Amino acid sequence: LIKREFERVTIDLSWKSSAIEGNTYSLLETETLLKEGIQAPGKTKEEAIMLLNHKRAIEFIRNNHFEFKNI
Repeated sequence: LIKREFERVTIDLSWKSSAIEGNTYSLLETETLLKEGIQAPGKTKEEAIMLLNHKRAIEFIRNNHFEFKNI
């Protein structure tokens, strides 16, 4: 259950953060890219890379959360 919830949050946060930066992927296209690695037709490679980078950053924070306890 926790794994599924984390996956959902990762998709939502990656999509919204990228949209703020001008990315045109829809939420469904983002989910397909992050889960299956399939780029959306008609979208740029840079948009896909942006979304994948957001996902990697979120995973890094999750896997290294102990480094973020003190600011």
